Amino acid sequence: MKAMKPTVNVRTIRDIGLMARDRRKTLGWTQQDLAGRIGSQKKWVVEFEAGKPTLEAGRMMLAINILGLEFSLGDAPVQGETSKRSSRNFNQIFARVKP
Repeated sequence: MKAMKPTVNVRTIRDIGLMARDRRKTLGWTQQDLAGRIGSQKKWVVEFEAGKPTLEAGRMMLAINILGLEFSLGDAPVQGETSKRSSRNFNQIFARVKP
């Protein structure tokens, strides 16, 4: 039987940064080690782990991948919503977004 992977509810960029920091430390890497692996500066890793909200999403996803973490999205209750849970399809939500 396959072991269940632990999941964490993420509400803020800071939550992602803390998970990344914990994983980096588990791997025995320094902030400089991670920066080198993603082709960035140590300052970026410091800001990422601190939850700086204006970081580039692509680089953040690269760091998450290099750390061996997975990022999943799912439905959450919408503020002010009275029905039990809104069932939304990704394509329905983003159909209005034009490249």
